[in-house]
Amino acid sequence: MQNRFTVVLGAGFALLLLFSWLAVSTLFMPRSSDRFAQCRASVIAGGSEQIGGAFTLVNQHGQSMSQDDVSKTPGAARCCPLRPRPRP
Repeated sequence: MQNRFTVVLGAGFALLLLFSWLAVSTLFMPRSSDRFAQCRASVIAGGSEQIGGAFTLVNQHGQSMSQDDVSKTPGAARCCPLRPRPRP
């Protein structure tokens, strides 16, 4: 009986500590209103204007393939066009 009481008391104390830590961390930790602030502050190598546009790939045989070659090649990797999801 004494051993069971000690286990229950210890578990209760552990839960109390856990909930106290969660309450303090959610109430007093500073939070930014912008979840993506860190991403906006990062820098893209070469500048953001380097993203997109025409490209050239090299296949497994060492042959260069332009954007047009890749789109005409059967079995080449294809990406579906990105479409925004409708909001509920």
